[in-house]
Amino acid sequence: MSPPETGALRVGVLMLPGQVPLDLVGPLQVLHGAERLAGGIAIRYFGPRASLDWLGPLTLAGIEPLPEPLEPLDLLVVPGQYRRGIDPLVQPGCVAWLRRHAGRVATLMGICSGSLLMAEAGAGAAPPTIPCCRGCASWPPRHGCRAIASSSRTVPA
Repeated sequence: MSPPETGALRVGVLMLPGQVPLDLVGPLQVLHGAERLAGGIAIRYFGPRASLDWLGPLTLAGIEPLPEPLEPLDLLVVPGQYRRGIDPLVQPGCVAWLRRHAGRVATLMGICSGSLLMAEAGAGAAPPTIPCCRGCASWPPRHGCRAIASSSRTVPA
């Protein structure tokens, strides 16, 4: 990707195995719509793999390696993951990467269980304030998200 234009909003998207499609597509639709209307947004996609199995036969490709060092970002989007889609071989490295680089990001945006990943990394360790669904309206969540929450070592009670 070419360097962002001067003054552009610098956005990174952490691309991890098992991403929930809506958690990725929702924020990106807003960001790409803003780019089309006003310009000035540079979005980079990076993760532990160059491509990800995503939704049925669809694959996401063109993913940059996790940058070392991370250049400063205005926004880092951390989409949620399906518990069964998490790759235990790469997840610890992604948590460690986020822990090392969260301080280089002006705003972290965790979507649903992405906020749990941020908490595990010690980045934005407060519980989510906007529920992902009616079942998560209280903390800790009362439905299927409980399994995800219990797998995170540093999520506050």
